[in-house]
Amino acid sequence: SELPDSGILDYYKASLKNQENKRQEALDFLRRAIKKSPKEKRFIYTYNKLLKADKEVPASNAFIFQLRFKGLPL
Repeated sequence: SELPDSGILDYYKASLKNQENKRQEALDFLRRAIKKSPKEKRFIYTYNKLLKADKEVPASNAFIFQLRFKGLPL
């Protein structure tokens, strides 16, 4: 299960900042996410994509979201 300190919250915050085209803030949240969850490959992938992306517009196809519905009643 996702723990509040797993970095996923910082990853989502980074996504929101990216949508607002606040690149530096997005990168800051991604660095926090990577520090909390260094083995999470998608955090590193997204960080590298944002570093290379055009800074004039929000980066596209950089964020990878995984939906989990474990434990929910059917």
